[in-house]
Amino acid sequence: HQASAQGHHVRAVVKDGQRTAHLSGCSEVRTVDDLCDLVEARGAAEGMDAVIHTASVFRKCADMETELVRPNLLLAEQMVCACAAYGARLVFSSSMAAVRGAGQTPLRESYSAADWNTVSRRDGPNFEPYQFSKAESERRAWELTRRLGGEMVSLCPSMIFGPPRGGCRGFSVDMVQAWLDGESPVQSRLAVDVRDCAQAHVNAATLPSAAGQRYITSCEARVPAAECRDALRSSLLGMGL
Repeated sequence: HQASAQGHHVRAVVKDGQRTAHLSGCSEVRTVDDLCDLVEARGAAEGMDAVIHTASVFRKCADMETELVRPNLLLAEQMVCACAAYGARLVFSSSMAAVRGAGQTPLRESYSAADWNTVSRRDGPNFEPYQFSKAESERRAWELTRRLGGEMVSLCPSMIFGPPRGGCRGFSVDMVQAWLDGESPVQSRLAVDVRDCAQAHVNAATLPSAAGQRYITSCEARVPAAECRDALRSSLLGMGL
């Protein structure tokens, strides 16, 4: 929406069966069966100056290797190849999970874009396979981009929070809903506002100086749980709830 509002021609590409009502502001909307298919990926990139690749599996799966790790790696590789074929800049939505793993020490006093997750295991517990997939897919994307002579920018956001559009739900929306419903305690999080993250993607796609760069998009420190709780309480009281 921000890219459209700023006068850019936006082609939204979504998987068959997903909601599209919130994409009404886009210049065109295409549905595809599988972006892991190179033909589908090339169709998404054809005629575009830049491709913002935000698609990845982010959920708990019965088979994390087959349903999450492999698709995320293949998605990254296919989008690099598609963008290189048409001379489009790839804006790769990575993650803070690619910057650091649980308990990992930063290279300096704080994490920077020079840091990489070197500890999350492909077959680790809980969400470690997701963290591995984000780090490994970004590494492969950079390597393949250089080999093919393409152009890429990567963004590493922390947990993205903000108002959903058109009834869309995501991991962070469900998390906040659980906090509001008292189903889980409010947690301390590294966070970024979805609107700031969206503008960072537009800038990454359009600014010449962004080419070849890696950026962290996040607040500088975890927002304390008590601060999150107080902000939610204040908002609810302001709405008369």
